Amino acid sequence: MTDFPFGRKVLVTVACVLILGGVAGVAARGQTQEATLEQARNAMRHGDTSRAILLLRPWVAAHPRDIMARLMLGDAFRTARQPQQAEVEFKAVLKLAPGNFAALMELGSLYVETDRLEQAEPLLARAAREHSSSAVAKMEWAMVLARLHEYPKAAAALHGVRAPTAPAKGIAWERLKASIDNGLGKTTSAAADMERALKIAPNDPDLQLATGIVQARAGHPSRAIELLGPIFRDTKNLQAGLPLLEATLAAHRDYTKTLSAIRTVAQNSKDELSVRMTLARILARHGLYAEAAKDFERAVALDPGQADLLYNLALARYRAGNLDGALQSAQQAKSVQDSASIESLLGEIEEAKGDSLAAVHSMQAAVALAPDNEEYRLSLGLEFLKHETFKPALEVFKQGAQLFPGSLRMRVALGLTYYFLEEYPRSIQTLSEAARQGKDASLPLEYLGRIQLQQIIKPDAGAVKQLCGYADTHPGNGTLEAYCGALRVRLARDQGHLPPAAALNRLREAAKLGPNDSTARCELGKALDWAHQWSAARRELEACVRLEPNSVDAHYLLAGIYRRLGMKDLAEEEIKLHDQAVHNMVQSNARRDRTLKKFLFTMHSRSAHQAPPAN
Repeated sequence: MTDFPFGRKVLVTVACVLILGGVAGVAARGQTQEATLEQARNAMRHGDTSRAILLLRPWVAAHPRDIMARLMLGDAFRTARQPQQAEVEFKAVLKLAPGNFAALMELGSLYVETDRLEQAEPLLARAAREHSSSAVAKMEWAMVLARLHEYPKAAAALHGVRAPTAPAKGIAWERLKASIDNGLGKTTSAAADMERALKIAPNDPDLQLATGIVQARAGHPSRAIELLGPIFRDTKNLQAGLPLLEATLAAHRDYTKTLSAIRTVAQNSKDELSVRMTLARILARHGLYAEAAKDFERAVALDPGQADLLYNLALARYRAGNLDGALQSAQQAKSVQDSASIESLLGEIEEAKGDSLAAVHSMQAAVALAPDNEEYRLSLGLEFLKHETFKPALEVFKQGAQLFPGSLRMRVALGLTYYFLEEYPRSIQTLSEAARQGKDASLPLEYLGRIQLQQIIKPDAGAVKQLCGYADTHPGNGTLEAYCGALRVRLARDQGHLPPAAALNRLREAAKLGPNDSTARCELGKALDWAHQWSAARRELEACVRLEPNSVDAHYLLAGIYRRLGMKDLAEEEIKLHDQAVHNMVQSNARRDRTLKKFLFTMHSRSAHQAPPAN
């Protein structure tokens, strides 16, 4: 069977009018040629390709430049499933007449049938370009391009081609468009294409299945369930069952019966291993890690020597909170074939179990196994920071910044580590350079603003200018707007001046952009207090202590404002809260601690552990 949706017999017929002129001897052959070709046609019509070949072979041998006879002989060979002989004849025609439409199409179709798409494409492209009026040629070319995953070229090939009116051809047209749209990431358009195809033949089970699969991919779970549910119920076809499960999960419906049925079918399938891995990935995508672990367990039982499967099982168990099971699977994976990803996961599991020393050793092993991988080195440094072992972290990030000079995260980590070591000038310099070199300056500038507000020494005027300049060009960033305004107030205060009006306006804008941003509300309250705007300061500082209950400064300032406003009881209450906040700060370096926790959260969220695809 050919992949060409519009049939190929017509191509030999049209050859009669497309053969290039000037082929010697055609007129001289006269009725003898016509008789031979007619007999061959009759044989082909009756399915007797052997007789057609017997008639045409000697004729072509005697008349090697007879293009029509060669086309018919090639067609006979192709019908008789003798592709090599057919290829010889079509190539011979193209040698005689390089632009022969029928030969281009026939040979292109032959290459498609024999899965030689790279050879088919230039032939079909030439047919479509040199015979631009042929919708058939353009569609066949687009189909091959789609199968080669050349989706933009396939879409361009179909440009201007009208949809055929015949039902069968219309279905082929819509399916081709769906394939191209899906390849271009236009899943909604692909679903609409398939719905149009299904409208032509609404009772076609293959079209129902294909449309349901595309609708599931397009994020239309209800329609996918409507189409795939009856198919899977009646046939237990896993091609319907797996996307049905995905759609059911996406629609937040009860998935348990579908999952149970798929597992039952999988047990009796020769492809159980592949089905189990696909099923586990679907479940993990939807956060059902404990269920995913069950299918990975079965996959491991089917193929116990595959390290990737053991890794995926360990990761699923880890995310499901089964730390002992995760550790066992990860250690088993390591014994089969150690890798940096396995060591890194082991480190995370060991850290979660409270074995920090083992976690560090595993993460060091990951770095040793993959020294060119930024993620593993970053994870090791973050592990040191988590336990406030700042000097080892500093060495890790220094090496990382040298090995990965373009890594923004590594430079931010290095700058923050300098801050935790109270090397404030080097911290500011490192973060400032990271902001200048990185594509996204917001992360280093955010920490640059935070540490300058918290450090004992006065803010660096150059760094403040850099931060404010970025905030000016990114007006929607309320966090940086808050830091800019707060630092300018701090600079003015250090010089004995009242807060500049421009700085207060920045803080008001930041509070408007982020009403729950503690930095914006707290710093605005402090600035207004310094400007003796007591009522406005009270409102902002009340919001501040609600957002930051352990803010020593805010409780102290709010108590003073209550006293000025004659609210003695509230002032006394704030003094108690202030004393409690001081006590909490004595217990730990609260400000630095909060910065560290926020930093670790940010870094981990940007480098979350991802499972490699199960093979």
